[in-house]
Amino acid sequence: MKNPYTILGVSQDAEKGEIMKRKIYSILIVFFILIIGIEVLRESKSILETVKFSLSIWESNIFPSLFPFFVISDLLINCGFATFLGELLKPLMYKLFRLKGESSFALVLSMLSGFPSGAKFTKELHTNGFINEHEASKLLTFTHFSNPLFVLGTISIMFLNNYEIGILILF
Repeated sequence: MKNPYTILGVSQDAEKGEIMKRKIYSILIVFFILIIGIEVLRESKSILETVKFSLSIWESNIFPSLFPFFVISDLLINCGFATFLGELLKPLMYKLFRLKGESSFALVLSMLSGFPSGAKFTKELHTNGFINEHEASKLLTFTHFSNPLFVLGTISIMFLNNYEIGILILF
């Protein structure tokens, strides 16, 4: 039986060349991974300090500003607030966005709690059958807001040391 590469006009030398290229790429990838690993071990003290600092920011600022909204939103969905808010804002949501009224729940809470909660609330509405996939993808395009507590607490106070600037950023 003839070699299929020879039948197609590709020689065995070209096949060997491709195999060689793959081996060289694999060796280069392993080499770069080893270099990165060595650098991580050499600079482990500064890397650990950076990780500790990042985790402390997450623990003291980001988690406290997001967690209450996630818990409250789950309670509200399970208590039927999404349906209530949907009925209340149904005409407005349909006129503005051509969406069901229940999608107003994700819009309102994403304004109050910021990202990534808009995506989380949209997923919950889709999972619970309040909206379909097309409506969910449409809703995701305009439920991306900054968390007010994050803007006021982290940005204005921690980074800028000025509460008034945080209020200006919000509005």
